[in-house]
Amino acid sequence: DVSFCDDMQIKSFDENRDFVELIGEEKATVNLINKGDFLICYPEDAHRTAIICQQSQTIKKAIFKIKL
Repeated sequence: DVSFCDDMQIKSFDENRDFVELIGEEKATVNLINKGDFLICYPEDAHRTAIICQQSQTIKKAIFKIKL
């Protein structure tokens, strides 16, 4: 799920995990990301991670933060 941070309300921030918990409504849903797919989120994009679809499976991911 993705949305704009400006449309969300900050509930909490965990500096150690670099995680912001947000409250609000998603504006779009990315249904499935398959092998070879990728998702780019900009600093103004709120995004929900670690969502399991249909069945549990091993997920490998890489997150890169690039200074803009």
